Amino acid sequence: RLAGSDYPMDTKFLTLSLGDEHGEYYILQLDSSIYSKKTILKTAYWYTDKLYILLQKDDKDKNLINVLFRHKDTYSSDITKIIEEFQNTLIDFSVRELIEEETSDIHTAIVKRAFSEVLSKKDINIMQEYGI
Repeated sequence: RLAGSDYPMDTKFLTLSLGDEHGEYYILQLDSSIYSKKTILKTAYWYTDKLYILLQKDDKDKNLINVLFRHKDTYSSDITKIIEEFQNTLIDFSVRELIEEETSDIHTAIVKRAFSEVLSKKDINIMQEYGI
């Protein structure tokens, strides 16, 4: 089901064989209106221990981000399973980003309160200068 076919939930996998010594690449197309740049970068970084990853904008549709994957170890687990895990991690980081946005005021208040008792006036002024 990979090569050129639609994957469930309108995610498209494409297979691109470069025909070189590096082997086969897989491309996952992501809609940038669904996933933020921050979420995509965090997720990609999370998988750099298992995969070589390249991010690039799609030439035809500027809302699409192409994520190119190549396995670091050709003899290890199925790359399609790792890409499915990648998709779940995208959702995880997206939800974390939403929670961070929704609770940022509370987080800031807690941090200010916690440090206000132990920081000097100078330290408090520095924190205020940086918006902390």
